[in-house]
Amino acid sequence: WAISTSPEGAIDVPESDIHGPLHRHVIAPVLQAARRAHPCGITRRAFYSAHADKCLTCELYLPFSTILEPDKPLRCILLLPGANGTANTFDSTRHGTDLTQTYQHYAEERGFALVTVESYVRGGQYGDVTAPLGRTAPTRPDDPENPFGRTPGELEDISRSGQSVLDTLDFAFEQCPQIDRSRVYAVGLSMGGMGVVSLGVRHPELFAGLVAIAGMPCLDCLDLSPIAEVPLLYLFGSEDLGGQDFMLYAVRTLKRHLKRFSYKVSGGAVHGFEWQPYTRQIFDWIDSVAASEDGRASGHTH
Repeated sequence: WAISTSPEGAIDVPESDIHGPLHRHVIAPVLQAARRAHPCGITRRAFYSAHADKCLTCELYLPFSTILEPDKPLRCILLLPGANGTANTFDSTRHGTDLTQTYQHYAEERGFALVTVESYVRGGQYGDVTAPLGRTAPTRPDDPENPFGRTPGELEDISRSGQSVLDTLDFAFEQCPQIDRSRVYAVGLSMGGMGVVSLGVRHPELFAGLVAIAGMPCLDCLDLSPIAEVPLLYLFGSEDLGGQDFMLYAVRTLKRHLKRFSYKVSGGAVHGFEWQPYTRQIFDWIDSVAASEDGRASGHTH
């Protein structure tokens, strides 16, 4: 028996042999070895961060195509859980959710790598020095570096929490060279939504798009001009305990400052559950953003 491969290295298996001895004794062991060399699916990783001076954990999801098409660029979604979340918060396969509602399903279908971040400390806010929009008023409105009068220890934790996101992203780039660094999209839930906006403001060059779910920083304390051209999608539930007033304020403020802003309301959703019914729409939105960028690059408009 002979095994032929395409120029890209993909194994070409005759359909009639898929259940025969060739597959069982030759093809399957080769694929298993390739998977060990190039892990796909959900993997938990730990790495040392010099900025945090501790080991950080993250969860990576790499689609199966990374084995058969190792040179194909992957878009990447950076997932930021809420304050009570962990790196597997967005792994809804572990919570009995229908597979069609998981990020992993659409990542596999559309060729995405997923990188889920854990904050440096619980409630570390991913570098956001504000408070949740509508929760409390700033005590130092004229101090953009510390508008809520946080202690030096709190500011240090917040700073390291933000740096942990950047360190995790760098680690993901090292682990998966196929990631297209110009196509990284940040998606955050609750505190993660605050972190998405705050990280976007501080590092707009890193992200091709931002999705904030059920969380928004104090917008009056942020200079939104760095993300004026960055696409941003805001999702919130009609029954969010945070209240509708602050969500409407966020929509009006973001529409005024951002040129590529859109939002969706999840009817009946309480805080933290908006991401499940809108998983497919988030991927659709990212696809539309990518198509728009491709159109701009080629000189066409959409």
